[in-house]
Amino acid sequence: MDFFGMGPMEIGVILVIALIIFGPGKLPEIGAQIGKGIRDFKNATGDLTGEFQQAMGDIKDVASEVRQSAVEVQDEARSLTRLDQQMTPASAPSKPLPMTRQAAPAGTAEPTKADPLADLMG
Repeated sequence: MDFFGMGPMEIGVILVIALIIFGPGKLPEIGAQIGKGIRDFKNATGDLTGEFQQAMGDIKDVASEVRQSAVEVQDEARSLTRLDQQMTPASAPSKPLPMTRQAAPAGTAEPTKADPLADLMG
């Protein structure tokens, strides 16, 4: 039996030294305190382990949601790309329509290049 890396002989020596130092009356009290300390330590580590596992579960849930959103975005992008590729050039004009400028109605000033709105008019 190994207890904290010590065999039965080492544990016996430690108990004899403790008996000599503390006396037979104090040993049960010290043993109870050590036992309580070990129990509290196990409870604390159990609580921390539980909290850690819960946090990891939450992180995995969020990562799964992010992956699902990324897949949805990729699918949407693929469908838009397919839709764009399916549009045939026949539906678009074969030649660009010429940009002609119509004469301004009588009595209105012809826009000039100095006019910033010249490109928007006519």
